Amino acid sequence: MQDSDDAAKLAWADRMSGLRQGFEAAIRALEEDGKLSADYSAKEATDLLSSLLSVQTWEQLTRTCGWSQRQFVDHAKAMALKLFVAA
Repeated sequence: MQDSDDAAKLAWADRMSGLRQGFEAAIRALEEDGKLSADYSAKEATDLLSSLLSVQTWEQLTRTCGWSQRQFVDHAKAMALKLFVAA
C-alpha cells in the first residue's frame, strides 16, 4: 500500500525506524559491556543486524525458501551470536 498511500508509507517507515533503533540499542549494549566483536564497529553491526532481520530477508527465507518461523528465529539468533558477540 505504501506505493499509493502516503500515510501507509509514513507508518511503515516509522516502524522500520523503530526496529532499527532496537537493533542499535542491542548492539550498543554489547559494546558497553565490552562484548561486541572487534570485527565490527557499532554502526556496521547495526547495519548488518538490520539487514539480517529485515522483512525482506524474512520473506525470502520463509515464503520463497519455505523455512518455518522457528527455523528463521533459530538461525537468526545463531548468526547474530556468532557475528556480533565477542568470543
